[in-house]
Amino acid sequence: MSPQFKINPVTLIFDDPKLETEYTNQNYKSFLLQARIAFLIGATLYPIFGILDSWFVPEENLLTVWTWRLSFLGLGVAIFLLNYTKVFKHFYFLAMAIIGFIAATGLIVIYTYLPAETLAYYYPALILVVFWTYNFTGTRFIYALIIDIAVLVSYNLLAYKMEHPLSIILAHDIFLFSANIVAGSVGYLTEYNRRKLFFTNQLLQEERNSHQDARNDAESSNHAKSMFLANMSHEIRTPMNGVLGMIQVLRGTTLKEDQKHYLEILDSSSNHLLLLIDDLLDLSKIESGELVLDIDSFKTFSWITDIQNLVEPNFENKKTIFTTELSKNLPGYLEGDAARLLQVVVNLLNNAEKFTPNGEVKLEIGGELINENQFKLQVTVKDTGIGIADDKLEHVFEAFHQLETDRSINKGVGLGLAICKRLSDIMSGNLQVTSQLGKGSCFTFTTILSVPKENINLENTEQQFNIDHALSILLVDDNMINRFAARTLLEQAGHNIVEAENGKIAVEKTKLQSFDVILMDIYMPDMDGVSATRAIREGSTKAKHIPIIGLTASVMKYEKDLYLSAGMNAVVEKPIVINKLFKIIKSFL
Repeated sequence: MSPQFKINPVTLIFDDPKLETEYTNQNYKSFLLQARIAFLIGATLYPIFGILDSWFVPEENLLTVWTWRLSFLGLGVAIFLLNYTKVFKHFYFLAMAIIGFIAATGLIVIYTYLPAETLAYYYPALILVVFWTYNFTGTRFIYALIIDIAVLVSYNLLAYKMEHPLSIILAHDIFLFSANIVAGSVGYLTEYNRRKLFFTNQLLQEERNSHQDARNDAESSNHAKSMFLANMSHEIRTPMNGVLGMIQVLRGTTLKEDQKHYLEILDSSSNHLLLLIDDLLDLSKIESGELVLDIDSFKTFSWITDIQNLVEPNFENKKTIFTTELSKNLPGYLEGDAARLLQVVVNLLNNAEKFTPNGEVKLEIGGELINENQFKLQVTVKDTGIGIADDKLEHVFEAFHQLETDRSINKGVGLGLAICKRLSDIMSGNLQVTSQLGKGSCFTFTTILSVPKENINLENTEQQFNIDHALSILLVDDNMINRFAARTLLEQAGHNIVEAENGKIAVEKTKLQSFDVILMDIYMPDMDGVSATRAIREGSTKAKHIPIIGLTASVMKYEKDLYLSAGMNAVVEKPIVINKLFKIIKSFL
């Protein structure tokens, strides 16, 4: 419940002392400027009054009048000079009221020394003094009210003492009282509304702060979640590197037919687990803003073939039929992140396969040419599966949200569609779903891709990265299983391997022996890979120019940038794919 606007109706002071202090502090500079302007205007008017005196009453001796006037002006100047001191802030309202009292009383004293018929010329001055007291100096209302009453009383006493006619005294009382009512009402309403506006602005500011705090909390929570996912992915990918490495080692050995079958099962299961790990990592990258698209030209139909090769094995032992329909107007080549586009389509197809125990899953790929340089790609995945209830459609693209709790139906961790949606957004695309419970679902993904101006012949661009001579490679890793797997793979390819358990040993070995390539793990005891790379680059040996390739399960962009800035030539993600590693090694030879 929002706090109420509570203020003393007589003093116009907030009931909440803290709020009153904030109001005073916030408006003090404005009040002070207004007061100084008002004082300077008043001081300027004094000589003008002198001219009026000599003009209207030349026969009078005005020495006494000017003596009083200058004495009041001197007191006002003293207070005015005090407002430049720090202590003045604590007495500001009272000081401004005193200046108003001085100015008004000065005029009252003048009244008593002038003929009654000339007093009308000073009415405008008195009105200004009263009005300034209430409005322009920011004087606290109760102070102004008390002082203006004191001015009225002092006028009556002085006028009576000077034996002014009663009719003149009453006429002036009526005038002064009326002026106070008008000026006081305006001042009261001005101050009341100013405080109400301040109170409203405070509520709005508190609401904005509350929203900002909530936003900060959400961002902090998202960052913590992303870091947790990244760390968890790193910890899982490290032993997975050993598993997949040994699978690659076994492929290079002589196996019986049944052993090959067992190996295929192990490989398939490992790759499935790696896909789940990659989903976690991709989600953490996306939510932390680390994911960067790799835009390049690709052959459209080769990309479609890759999709089919990845998905078709899932339908081999099922009653579900998988079909593909391609539009005739597809360009031969497109430009975009082929891997991420493939990831979106494969995830959509895997989701359709999972929820279609029998029936059909259909992939439609088409679109339209917007102009000669842009193509609107449209991918549609239809299935005749179990469908999605209307009340669950809005949750389809939420991370870790599973529409079915039945584990016999719903396999996975609920990241596939969430990643599809986020990748679609990153690619400035659109992903929508329609579904009918018991009749199936339809996912439609659209995005605009560039069409290369020249159709580069990509058919023969796949280079062979077999290295035709033996390399001397320093393999640095603290994990014995990872070292064994990597060493075996590299030795099977005909290369000479020297091992180091940490960065410190690696630095020493580079001083004793020349290497063609250094494969450097990142997180190691005694000396990590980043520190070892810097030590090698800063050293005086020939090793400072050797290609250093980082091997890491931490693949966030900011981490890669750190490794590259330390002097590494490239960074390879774990689990290591040997062909990919050879490709990178050859690029630096």
